[in-house]
Order: sequence, then structure tokens, then C-alpha cells
Amino acid sequence: MKRHSLISVLAGICLLAVGLAGTDAFAQRHEFARGLKDSGQIVPLSRITERARRQYGGRVLEADLQERGGRYVYQIELLDGQGVVHQLEYDARSGERLRR
Repeated sequence: MKRHSLISVLAGICLLAVGLAGTDAFAQRHEFARGLKDSGQIVPLSRITERARRQYGGRVLEADLQERGGRYVYQIELLDGQGVVHQLEYDARSGERLRR
């Protein structure tokens, strides 16, 4: 096998390994968030994204749940109809919008 082909194969294997490891981490975070939702500690993400879409229109590009100082916060990135990207934060327990 040629040197550049071997390097390409090795790079592909490394990327696959990183991707699989990332998938496991994603699954663990998803299960953790589901547990918080099911126990009533946070509101469902769908409620937050629907509220953001009603207020700004457009579509959600990214959503994340983070813990900050003992408080869970949803971070939402939304693209409105005019092409403006909004960075929004919501208290995950109450669903209230946080000011940044």
C-alpha cells in the first residue's frame, strides 16, 4: 500500500474512533437530561424551542443544556426569517428567558 493511502486509512480509523466516542458521550448527556426532565427538575427542551420560535420565527440551529453554578440553563441558537442569528438563554427549571 502506498504511504499516502496508509495515512488516509489511519486517519479514517482515528476519525471513526473519535466519532464513536463522541456518540457515547452524547448518549450519556441525553440520558442525564432526560432524567432531569422526567424528575421535574427541568422543563422539556421542546417547550423552550417552541417559545423561542414563536417569539423570533425561523428555526433552531443548536440547543444545549448546561449547568452553571448549580443552575441548569438551556442555550439556544436560532436563525430568524431575516437571517439574524440569536443567542438565547433560558432557565431550564422555570423556562424563563435569561438576559445576557
